[in-house]
Amino acid sequence: MKLPHHLRLLAAFFILHSAFYISASAQETTALPPLAALSTYEYGDSLAPQLACEKYFRTATSAQRAAAETKLIALIISMKTTTAAKRVFLTWLGWIGTGKSIPMLTNAAENPDLAHAAISALAAINTDEADDADDALISMLPEMLNAEATRIEAANALGQRRASNLVAASATDFNMPPQVLAAALEAVSNIGISDADFESLREHLPEITTPQLSLPQARVTLAGIGNALRRAPAEKADTMRETISKFYGLILTVNTDPAIRVETAQALITLDPTNAALIPFLSVDTDPRLLTTIATGLAISGDKAVVKLLTDHFAAFPANIQSRVMRSLSTTPNATAFPLITMSLASTDDTVRLAALAAAGACGNEETVPLLIPFLASENKDISTAAFAALTQLPDCDGKVDAALEQQIANSAPPLPQLIPILAKRRPNAHFQD
Repeated sequence: MKLPHHLRLLAAFFILHSAFYISASAQETTALPPLAALSTYEYGDSLAPQLACEKYFRTATSAQRAAAETKLIALIISMKTTTAAKRVFLTWLGWIGTGKSIPMLTNAAENPDLAHAAISALAAINTDEADDADDALISMLPEMLNAEATRIEAANALGQRRASNLVAASATDFNMPPQVLAAALEAVSNIGISDADFESLREHLPEITTPQLSLPQARVTLAGIGNALRRAPAEKADTMRETISKFYGLILTVNTDPAIRVETAQALITLDPTNAALIPFLSVDTDPRLLTTIATGLAISGDKAVVKLLTDHFAAFPANIQSRVMRSLSTTPNATAFPLITMSLASTDDTVRLAALAAAGACGNEETVPLLIPFLASENKDISTAAFAALTQLPDCDGKVDAALEQQIANSAPPLPQLIPILAKRRPNAHFQD
């Protein structure tokens, strides 16, 4: 059946309208909007032209993006383009940019008004020239070239890109102010270091371990190589651990900065708490902070052989170091270190004995009871009070400590009145008969 004339006209109108719309839409997605018209953009202007460009970039082909990249670079360089427009164009280069944009982005980062947008674009480039983007960001870190805020952003961008060369660069090339160092450390902590990167870093070790190594450089280096080990495959971890241990030992040997040596010792203990390579420093070094760090770390290691080696040197330590080691054992109990506690209980220094009593209360067992009871009768009230607290706090999983206390009460002559309150505190719900 034939449609009436007016319906045929109406159908033809809709067909033509649809064809025109489809054609316009196709043209909109295949033709780059005029970028030059956006070069005068100021904040507050209509965003419609920008939205049209962004829609185009989402559907553009590689060839179309390359053509747009060339135009954007030219507009950013142009003196006639407003700062607001340059920031928009720089953001777009983060989407479509390649190695061709990197030199211009590096130069733009020297302008404080454009640095944030330029660095963000470099951070986003993910093409075959990604290493060039890393190198460009690395080049922004030296103090003489850029403002501190720019250097911080560059360090953050390197962390975002997981650029492992930040580790070697920040360790060997620059003295960083605290804020830049903090950004670099945060970035390094998030970077996975490959085998090749670790080998490259190892090439720098002789220069890194010189006496001129600064504390900021040391921190970045220690963080970087420690992270290398944490991310190492299991089959290579032991070899890397051995290399890193030797490196840490070299820093301790050649460097004279007390802060660097302490942080290096802490890193070595974290790497391997049972590492006997630290023992020689106990007999030849005189830095109290370093000795305390090493002795404390080894005491809580839980390794009997290491504790035995530490025991051989312990009596020669000053009282303040002995007491600090005891305090560490009271907060981080380790029964393996009880020989050190026994030595400290025999000290003539009250500070050491007080700390040892606290450590005994944290690390002891039923065999500790007869060692602590004599201190209850001390004329020094602090000592007797500490002994009372230690006997009260002795860990007891199977009732043997309480049984040992009861045995002491039964065997004591004259009776020890302090033991009843100790048992009462240990067993608050128990009933004691006369």
